[in-house]
Amino acid sequence: MELTGQKFCKMRKCLTGASRLLNLSIFLNINLSIQHVMKKSLNLRLINFAGAVAVGLMAISSFNVKAQCTATNALTIPSQFLGSGFNGDGNFNAVVLGSYNTGDGGTDGRLAVGGNFTLNSSLVGYKAGLTALSPVGGDNFIVNGLLTNTTGKDIVVRGNSYYGSLQSASPAPIHSPGEGANFNQTNRINFSGLQQHYISLSNDYENQAASNAPDPIISDGNIVLTGDNTIKNYVFNVSVDGDAISGVQFVNIPAGSGILINVLNTNVVIASTETSVPMSDVHKATTLFNFPNATSILLSDYNVQGGILAPLANLFVQTGEINGPAVIGGNITQSTGFSFHSSCLSYPLPVRLVSFDAKKEGGQANLKWQTSSEKNAEKFIIQRNTGNKWQVIGQVKAKGESIEKLTYDFSDSSPLNGENLYRLKMIDKDETFAYSSIVRLDFKNTVSIVIFPNPVVDQISFVNVDWVKVTDLHISNVSGKLVPFQINAEKKIDVKNWQTGLYMIHFTSADGSIHTHKVVKY
Repeated sequence: MELTGQKFCKMRKCLTGASRLLNLSIFLNINLSIQHVMKKSLNLRLINFAGAVAVGLMAISSFNVKAQCTATNALTIPSQFLGSGFNGDGNFNAVVLGSYNTGDGGTDGRLAVGGNFTLNSSLVGYKAGLTALSPVGGDNFIVNGLLTNTTGKDIVVRGNSYYGSLQSASPAPIHSPGEGANFNQTNRINFSGLQQHYISLSNDYENQAASNAPDPIISDGNIVLTGDNTIKNYVFNVSVDGDAISGVQFVNIPAGSGILINVLNTNVVIASTETSVPMSDVHKATTLFNFPNATSILLSDYNVQGGILAPLANLFVQTGEINGPAVIGGNITQSTGFSFHSSCLSYPLPVRLVSFDAKKEGGQANLKWQTSSEKNAEKFIIQRNTGNKWQVIGQVKAKGESIEKLTYDFSDSSPLNGENLYRLKMIDKDETFAYSSIVRLDFKNTVSIVIFPNPVVDQISFVNVDWVKVTDLHISNVSGKLVPFQINAEKKIDVKNWQTGLYMIHFTSADGSIHTHKVVKY
C-alpha cells in the first residue's frame, strides 16, 4: 500500500500528506522484518486499547478490555441491533464486526465478534468478562462465525458464550460454576446493520462545527488542543502532517469538558517516539477520537486516553493501551502484547441532532427535530430572530438519556411578518450547550385563506387561494380518514352528502407550506 501523497478530506477541506511513516503491506506480509525496522527507526511498540468495535479481520497476539460499564454511552450498541431474547444491554467493551485473531490476552468486559474468533500462539489463553465482573447471566462472549482454539490453553468466560460453529479440534469456552453456559447460535447481534450505525455516527460527529479556529488544525506529530478555560463541549478537527500522531496535549481545557477530536487523515499512525508527550488521563471519560475517513490505523507504544470511533479502518497493533471504548471498522492485525482497558465514556456533546425542519401550516410555524442520541440532555430552547436579535419563544424538555431516535416538535403560533429565523439551543444538565443550524420561514405578505360559509350545509367556497400554487388539496374527518370530494370549475365543493361533523381541509403550496382549515358540516 503506497502511502505517499495520500489525500484526506473532511467535507470540502482536502489536504495531502507529503509522507508516510510505514508501508503497511510490509507489516502484513513480512511481520518480523517490519517489527525490527519499526523498533530501530521509531522505537515503536503498539498500543494498549480499551473497549473496541471493529469490522473485518482482527488478528491480535495479546488483547485486553477492562472495566464493565453500565451507563449508556456513545458507542453502546442500540437495542434494535440486539437479537430477540438477548440477555443484557448493549454495553460491550469490545465489538468486532469482522473476525478476531488473538494470542495471549483477554477482554476484561464483554466481547462481541461478527466474524470468526481464533486464539493462536497463546501462552496463557484468553479471558473475557472476568476482570470487569460482567453479569453472569449476560450474553458476554459472542462469536457469530467460527470459534477456533488449537493452542491447548483455555478460553475462560464470565457469562454466556455464543458461537456460530466450533472448529472440530477446539474445546469450547469454560466457565466457573454458575457463571454462564455455551450456546451454538448465530445472529445474537445484527452486525451488518450495526456497521452502518457506526458509520453514520462517525459522519455525524465529523459534521459537528469546530469550536476553535483554525479549522482544521494542521498538526505535526504532537497535537496541541487549546480551549478557553471554560467547561464546555469542545470539537477539534485535526489533519496530521505525515499521518503520525506521537502525542496529544490539552491546554486550557478544564476537567469535565467534553472533547471530540475528528482526525481527518485516511492513514494514521499513533506511535511513541523520543519526543512524544504522554496523554493525560484527566479527560479520558469525556474524550472521543473520531476517524471518519481512516482506512488504516497503526498503534504503537502509546497509551490513548479516551474512546476511539473508526468504523472504516484497519487496525495494526503490537503493544500499548487504549483506555476507553473503541469502534474499529476494518481488519486488526497484531504481533505482540496489546490491551483494551475500558473507561466509561460520556458523550462529547449533549445531543446528536439528526434533523431540524420548519414548515408553514396556516398562519403558524411548525418546527420538528430529531435526535439520535442524548446524554444528560436537559432541554431545547427555541429561539426566533426577525432582525439581529435572538429571542426565546419557548422550550421543550429533553428525554435526557437515549441512544434511540427521538422526535420533538414545537409550534410558533404568532410568527412575525417577514422572514423568521429559528434555531435550537440544546442545553445539557451541567449547563453546557450547543446551537443547531438555522431554519427559515417567510411570512411576508401572508394572506389568510377564507372558507365560507362555515358552518356549511350545501357548498363550500374559497377566498384568497392562489390555485396555481396549490400542489395538493385533501380533506379529512376528525378520525383522520380522507374524505372523497370533487371541486367544480368555480372552485367550489359540494358537501350535501357529508355526515354532520368537523372536517379538516389541507392545502399544500409549491413552496412546501401547508395551510389547514377547520370546517363544520351541519
